[in-house]
Amino acid sequence: MRLFLIMLVWLAVPAVGQADDVTDEKAKAAVPVALTLDEVARLKSIFGASSFEVAGDGTVTATYDFTTKDASLTEAFSPPMEKTKQRIRWSRGLEGTWNTVEDGLIIADQGVWLHKARWTEARMEAEYLSMSAVKKGDVLAAVFLPHKGKKLYGANLGQQCVKLKPNVKLAAKPIPARFPVASVQNRFSFGLEIKNKVLTALRNDRRAADTANDPKFVRKAQPGQLGLAWRGTINGFIFKITMTGKLDPAWVKKQLKS
Repeated sequence: MRLFLIMLVWLAVPAVGQADDVTDEKAKAAVPVALTLDEVARLKSIFGASSFEVAGDGTVTATYDFTTKDASLTEAFSPPMEKTKQRIRWSRGLEGTWNTVEDGLIIADQGVWLHKARWTEARMEAEYLSMSAVKKGDVLAAVFLPHKGKKLYGANLGQQCVKLKPNVKLAAKPIPARFPVASVQNRFSFGLEIKNKVLTALRNDRRAADTANDPKFVRKAQPGQLGLAWRGTINGFIFKITMTGKLDPAWVKKQLKS
């Protein structure tokens, strides 16, 4: 006898209440997506992460451990590394600090690197080691790009909420205006959380700033892609990226049909 196991995954389910305000489109998005274990495995393959989990409430967690230097871990990100002109590359030889050799990705100069998945609400954190001092005006941010949008919402060094143009220059006054700091050979995590049109900057897994008092800061929040954006004297190691949240149901269905 063959047994078929079905996993019910709730993707992007909005809060219940005020039904009159819910459009047909949003109502369709609220319907749970029933995924077989095979389909969960297909999503895992699409992500190509070091680890991939789907919780009972539909929360997806994907972790990319770049210290393994596994080339397949970069396949879900764009642009491909070979097209970034060495602005993002694997570490090589004896690269590292004054007294250690480090393995991971190295980013420098300027770039935007986005994951292919689309999220309706998400949290992302990156583990980083700076190899140069950050100067005022530099940007190193976990970012969220709304679908069909052009401006990036980000958390600069995990301490400052920013809105960025495609060239990674500021598109609005950051929150707070005070510029973040990062010294040479400073190891820390930076990230963001975006939920209910509120952007939160995270530094070492703690809230450092948010846009709750400026509701117009985040105009287009759902759905969108996660990634990194940097500009200036940035030079350092990315060891790990962790993404967690609710995936866009439309994106999931499209991936499973292809």
